[in-house]
Amino acid sequence: MEIQGREFERQEMDDLLHSPKAELVIITGRRRVGKTFLIRNLYSKQMVFEFSGIYNGDLEEHMDRFNKAMGAFFYKGAYSFLPTDWYVAFDLLEKELQRKGGKKKKVLFFDELPWMGNSHPKFKKAFSNFWNNFASKRTDLIVVIAGSSTSWMHHEIFKDRGGLFQRITKRIFLEPFTLKETEIFIKSRKLLFNRESILDLYMVFGGIPFYLDLLKKGESVTQAIDRLFFRPNGELKSEFGELFKSLFGDSKIYHSTATLLAQHQEGLSRNDLLAKLELPSGGNFSQVLEDLEQCGFITSLVPVGNKNKDKKFKLTDAYSLFYLRFVKNHAGQAKWEQLSKTQTWVSWSGIGFENVCRRHILPIKEALKISGIHSTHGSWHHRGTAEMPGAQIDLLIDRADKVINLCEIKYYNNKILITKELAEDIRKKMASFQFFTKTKKTLLPVLIAPYGLQENIHSEGLIQKVLTTDDLFLL
Repeated sequence: MEIQGREFERQEMDDLLHSPKAELVIITGRRRVGKTFLIRNLYSKQMVFEFSGIYNGDLEEHMDRFNKAMGAFFYKGAYSFLPTDWYVAFDLLEKELQRKGGKKKKVLFFDELPWMGNSHPKFKKAFSNFWNNFASKRTDLIVVIAGSSTSWMHHEIFKDRGGLFQRITKRIFLEPFTLKETEIFIKSRKLLFNRESILDLYMVFGGIPFYLDLLKKGESVTQAIDRLFFRPNGELKSEFGELFKSLFGDSKIYHSTATLLAQHQEGLSRNDLLAKLELPSGGNFSQVLEDLEQCGFITSLVPVGNKNKDKKFKLTDAYSLFYLRFVKNHAGQAKWEQLSKTQTWVSWSGIGFENVCRRHILPIKEALKISGIHSTHGSWHHRGTAEMPGAQIDLLIDRADKVINLCEIKYYNNKILITKELAEDIRKKMASFQFFTKTKKTLLPVLIAPYGLQENIHSEGLIQKVLTTDDLFLL
């Protein structure tokens, strides 16, 4: 199976094959995002050893599997000497690698490193010893380490202050597919979904290759969602619990935080979360939020022009949002054809589309023809005062050419009609933003909607640019 998309990551990893030094590469990303597939396929010809950690595996189990891997790569399948600990295991690996000569790059791949790290307290010391005293001295080696528990990789490896301090030579975070990459992936599977259908799929599955690979020929979006989520043996019905357990163990606080944020799509501050979860302020909750963000489930948003204390956290992982809103309490009780016609779905789809737009800032800037202009982006809100009402702007792009694009994001299955009330609401947002930020920049309203705009007297002179579904597929 060929790799689809991932052009930037492929180039980064290909460049490492021409490096004149040893490379220690850390590749992270959400579970099911395709890390293992990418590494195995790009480095298939250079791979001289591969080993994967065992979920909840103890030292004895890891040593047995390590022994088997040594046999597969070095002894034509025969078992070798059974190591007793990680130091002995890496010593055995060193011995076999010393026998391999030549200057061409050789790749060692350690997958699910957090599970290895949890097998024994001395794993990290043994691994750092292997790198520092052997692998780093070999200019022909690329050591690739990967793991879905991005928070563990970040704290235990990348931010290590011991033997691995500043040893990482390349860090790659594998993002979910963009809409364009999703389209390429779907076409490679000979599936005939148009862009509107791909957008709907993206709001449910995100750009997660594993989920997208479960789609079947001849199905509609509705049929696919019903089969995978709402049937008794739906393959994605139990994914949420497994996903969180594999990343965060049995800690319920991660699950509770995600569930709470799913109920407050406007986002919640840290203090609001603590209050609603009935947790003390002096605990390790900041670590929980950082872990969830590192693993790609939530996003922290500091409103443009506001202080860090106004930061809010939003659940933005598409699968988690959909599961918690529609599947958790409905699986086995209803069909998606029924649920998709409810007002709940109409309201939720607006939130889902907003999240899609936030993930596609680069194609939005490309469509606005401002990709060559330095800019920052974010949201903005203000509670208002007696003098001026407050407002909330979902997305704005603050440009170095003295312009700010205020993006109005609307999800609808037809062209958007700007009513007199909506036009007044947009103008109030502009006035509120200008009043409270004191900006001297020109404000240009942009409408982002799947099917675009039906122009009328209320949109003339107000909406300066219209972006549609096709624009989100640009990059």
